[in-house]
Amino acid sequence: MRTAGAIRVAGAIRAGLGLLEVLAPGRAGRIMGVRLDPPTRRVVRVLGARQLLQAIMSASEPTPAVLALGAEVDALHSASMAAVALASRRLRRAALAECLAAALFAASGVRGASRAATRWRGGTRSGPIGALAGRRDRWAAGAARWLVPRYQPVAAMTGAFKCWPAMEPSFGASP
Repeated sequence: MRTAGAIRVAGAIRAGLGLLEVLAPGRAGRIMGVRLDPPTRRVVRVLGARQLLQAIMSASEPTPAVLALGAEVDALHSASMAAVALASRRLRRAALAECLAAALFAASGVRGASRAATRWRGGTRSGPIGALAGRRDRWAAGAARWLVPRYQPVAAMTGAFKCWPAMEPSFGASP
């Protein structure tokens, strides 16, 4: 599957999961074999809203910066669900399912960002949707500068972003 198609499929799956968690958190819990109490249902709704927001933000024209930032959010979500799984025996099954889903979304985002960074040339944007997409990209690039170690835009001639630093060993050299 091509990169753009895989990104769309992951976005559709993310949106479906988000809708399920927002509209029917109890049913989402039962699917995973857990009965959710009212406070936990509220948390599941918030997590579903985050999934929906991320699906919307990366749906129109997923740039490398947006995909990289989304992958980081998913990695943090996966880690937090692993902690919940360790801390709560009652929620362990649901937390592990969320942990796995978030890890898969993070891996998909990393792969998509890496591939998109080599191909992306910047889109042509016009009108209010284009202005909104431009703001989204600038916000994601600014956030990535703070969150992604050694994040730097690639040469201006390509317009692409370098989302992930090269994995070269430093062998004790200081940064």
